[in-house]
Amino acid sequence: MVEHIDLGLRVATVLSCKKVNGTRMLHEILVDCGEEGTMRIASSIPGQDYGKVLVGRQILVQVGVPEVTIMGVKSQARLLCCRSDGGKLGMVSGKPVMLVPEEKIPAGSSAW
Repeated sequence: MVEHIDLGLRVATVLSCKKVNGTRMLHEILVDCGEEGTMRIASSIPGQDYGKVLVGRQILVQVGVPEVTIMGVKSQARLLCCRSDGGKLGMVSGKPVMLVPEEKIPAGSSAW
């Protein structure tokens, strides 16, 4: 049997998402991570105000990471995205594509 290493990847349900005033693209996202509890994520998502788009959707997050504060917003987990253009971190072209499950599954489900 193959053992999987826990990378802290969890399916989370977005409870709220709001653009942080005074910033170009910082969003404060509140997610339900099942047994891990409710967590706050500060994430720079370019392109639009994702507030109405994300609420109720499931996304992939990383838990168990050090808490950081970005522009006054405490972030307890990380939102996982890919670049639409295959670019590398720090490149400006391409929009982020969030990793989402194909079907609804319980919040807090582990990914590997």
